[in-house]
Amino acid sequence: MKFVNIMIDIRKLLGDVDGFLEKVIASLNADEIDVSKYELDHVCYRVESQGEYKQFKSKISRLGECLTEIEIGGRLISTYKLKEPISFRKRKIYLVELPSPKEGSPYPKGLEHVEFVIPDSFDEFMKKHPNVKFDIEGIAKPINPDIKIKYPEFSVKFHHKPLEYVIKYEQ
Repeated sequence: MKFVNIMIDIRKLLGDVDGFLEKVIASLNADEIDVSKYELDHVCYRVESQGEYKQFKSKISRLGECLTEIEIGGRLISTYKLKEPISFRKRKIYLVELPSPKEGSPYPKGLEHVEFVIPDSFDEFMKKHPNVKFDIEGIAKPINPDIKIKYPEFSVKFHHKPLEYVIKYEQ
């Protein structure tokens, strides 16, 4: 009898992670935002249906631990800490965020955003990049406020605390 390896690779599950992250870095570089010294906290993967959400959770749970599944804004959002991080350049990314789809807000399946932890205040950070149009909708959130840049295929968020810390703080 032949043994079949059923281990799932995170890159097979998420798709072209390296290509996605290369586009993110290239877009930030084009906007003259150097993120080389900032922690790339996590990547976010979107699904289109509740069935896909359940399937994805089942698959990623083999690769890591669910740190939380909490309702935010009328839908569940899960965060997983991978046993083996996603390696990209010299970075190690341990967290994957998985929002369930929200009624009336469709997103295509795939990688949707990344988040960086910055030490500067949001005002200082935005002043360093006056030619960038920041979305400040999340700046007043009571837990883990953020600012965001929307690009055509993805978005990049900046906040002050790593997601894993915020999860532990909320619990």
